[in-house]
Amino acid sequence: VRHLMGESAAEVAQLREKLEAFAGSVPAKPVDPFTVGVSVYANRHEDEFQTREFAALREDVGHAKKNVQPILVREVQGRGVVVYEVIYGHRRLRACQELKLPVWIIVVQATDEELFYAMDMENRQRKNPSPFELGDSYRRALENGLFASLRALAARLNIDPGYASRAYNIAKLPPEVLDAFPSRTAIQFKWGKDLSDALQRDPEGVIARAKAIQSAADKLAAAQVLQQLLGKVTSEGEAPSLPIRGRGTKPAGSIVADAKGNVTVKLNASAVSRQRLPELQSLLAKFISESGSH
Repeated sequence: VRHLMGESAAEVAQLREKLEAFAGSVPAKPVDPFTVGVSVYANRHEDEFQTREFAALREDVGHAKKNVQPILVREVQGRGVVVYEVIYGHRRLRACQELKLPVWIIVVQATDEELFYAMDMENRQRKNPSPFELGDSYRRALENGLFASLRALAARLNIDPGYASRAYNIAKLPPEVLDAFPSRTAIQFKWGKDLSDALQRDPEGVIARAKAIQSAADKLAAAQVLQQLLGKVTSEGEAPSLPIRGRGTKPAGSIVADAKGNVTVKLNASAVSRQRLPELQSLLAKFISESGSH
């Protein structure tokens, strides 16, 4: 009996050592994914949930029937019930919501500043957010008083102030300019200064070109949108233009905007007869009158 008791004591000691290795750890648990909400500081744009990368992640979650790596959340009070707010793991949460699977979470306590720091670090290490996504989260952090200044924010995140400023300035571009691109997430860091400078020189011209790009039937690539907005000359020496299409598939003409914001409408000879030019003149006059331009 003493021999057996000795063996049991040794086994208990070994188990205690193993348990001590997990001391202070927080276990993961599954919850209804719709009891988890996103933070006001979330730095994932909606377009990021339409990418091939997200589709692949969702497929992996569906195959495993769960998010293998739990997401990090904190508890918040919501209408008398305890719900959760994502610290990081927005893409895994969305995948579980779309697949209607429980989401595995780890609950921790975190202040707003701690949440923002952890979210930024995790997302930059796992999948770099776009300049717009970063800048927009910085903008919301400043507007909510989370940091006294952009420099204080950069110091807390241990990033270069210039880097933070470039991202912030992209997020602060006019909505018309941002929405002229195929996605706000397609805007590159190096384009921010050129766009800001162009808006300083000719704000009305840039906004007019942005609206024209949005209303055009043909959608341009992000780099082409940039050239259009800046009114830069192409390699052929012509100002960038928006195509005008008639009933067929071939362009019937184009609308050209130069660097000063002057707009020229060009039509092919076969697009309109000379007899209908007065009618075209009347349509243009009506358009200009309704737009409020002089």
